[in-house]
Amino acid sequence: MVGIGDFRGSSAIEPPLTTVRLPARRIGQLAADTLINELTGVDTDHVTDTLIPTQLVIRDSTAVARRSTR
Repeated sequence: MVGIGDFRGSSAIEPPLTTVRLPARRIGQLAADTLINELTGVDTDHVTDTLIPTQLVIRDSTAVARRSTR
C-alpha cells in the first residue's frame, strides 16, 4: 500500500506507510503565479508543463511479493 503526501502520522501507523513526498509549497507557488498571470493578462502562451521532483519514501507497507505456494 502506498500513500501520497507523506502526511503527519504516515510513519507512525503500523505498518509504516510507504508514500510519495510532494513539494506542496512549490506546487502552490507555481499555481498562484499561473493564476496571477492569467488574471493580470500576462501572456501565458509560452507556458509549458513543469516537472516537479518528488521523492518515494519506502516504508514497511510495501514489501517484496511473496512466492505462491501452489
